[in-house]
Amino acid sequence: MNIVLLFTIFFNSFLIAQNPSDLGKITLHIVMPTDQSTNFANLKSKELNKVRSKITSITSRNGIAGSGKGNFVIYPTINIYDEEKMSTGMDNLVIVRAEFSLVIKEINNGQIYGSCSVELEGTGRDRNRALSKCIQSINTRDSEFKNMIEGAKAKIINYYESRCNDIQEEARSHSKRRDYLSAISTLMQVPNEVSSCYNQISAKSIEYYNYYIEIECQENLSKAKVAKAKNNWDEAAEYIIGILPHYDCYFEAMSMLKEIEDHRCSVNLGKAEGAWSKGEKGADEAAMYLAMIPSDSECSKRATEISNEIRNRLSDLEKRNWDLEYEKYNRETLIIENALKHAQNMEEKSIDYQHTENMKDKQLKEQKENNIHSENMKSKEVELENMKQIRKLVSSVWESKAEIAKSKSKEKDEYNYYTNFNYSE
Repeated sequence: MNIVLLFTIFFNSFLIAQNPSDLGKITLHIVMPTDQSTNFANLKSKELNKVRSKITSITSRNGIAGSGKGNFVIYPTINIYDEEKMSTGMDNLVIVRAEFSLVIKEINNGQIYGSCSVELEGTGRDRNRALSKCIQSINTRDSEFKNMIEGAKAKIINYYESRCNDIQEEARSHSKRRDYLSAISTLMQVPNEVSSCYNQISAKSIEYYNYYIEIECQENLSKAKVAKAKNNWDEAAEYIIGILPHYDCYFEAMSMLKEIEDHRCSVNLGKAEGAWSKGEKGADEAAMYLAMIPSDSECSKRATEISNEIRNRLSDLEKRNWDLEYEKYNRETLIIENALKHAQNMEEKSIDYQHTENMKDKQLKEQKENNIHSENMKSKEVELENMKQIRKLVSSVWESKAEIAKSKSKEKDEYNYYTNFNYSE
């Protein structure tokens, strides 16, 4: 069977359900049998949850995320090989002896990457209680588990190292279709423990992320222009506010936002004047509109004059109420105002930097070298911030798709599927 095809199928089905907090780690998807499964000692959900908890503890204790959905699964088996009933006078006791095993398997070809078994014994008044004691006796610190996982980790790292080019090629095929989100998600499956490959995919992820945000930027800007053309000024502003400084279209977006705010300024000033024409009873309404006028807008001077006029006419109690009303609506305006100021600062810095570049004397050359060092430091900071944003982006994608994968998994008996399949045959 074609291994590449199999990997694509299983990657799309399972990797997308990766737990967001596990991004960048080697992960194992824990597969458990169903409640009272005949091939798992008929354990009930309560005991099965205890088994899952034990496995999660074992994996996390040994540096593996046990809640992911990736190309590797870990599943338990339990084999009860001896049951003994003893009479102790008043009560009967049941002694259960069992072998508890864990298996780590690769999905795309059914290859086993690690396995181990430990002996368990439990005593109780009945079989269920004895089994429960068996589960409780599982020592998550057992060296058998540690050795198995360490061996599996080494094999998994080797797996990703050997597939590094294939993963990048798959991401490249997504990028050719301008599906940069899928390209990034494909690359970010590589755990950071695979350092040789991870360094390559990190740089490529940032490249695709920059393409992705620029497309998103242009789409939002286009939507803002359409909304503005329809006189839906508030809607237009909402599209623009999310555009960040590292977008190429940031200054164009801020220019449009300034235009929108100047329009709002004129409209809100007119509404504030109309409300205040009603006298004191229109003061609260006037406060709402005045608070929506940025302090650096073209009509802020007139807005301040009206604000002072209103406050001078109100009693002390009315002033407090008016100030509260003004503050309530002023918060959103400050956010927009800060965005515009940031754009202006960025533009001024850009001009200053260009001016420095054009200077030729020795002193400014030295300054230029310092600037280059500073720019390199900033570049590293930007790279770290980009990776942070990439992780958030991919995590949100996997988180939303995890729910879909979870609902689909209920349609089949996952445990039997994983424990029985063997594509290598």
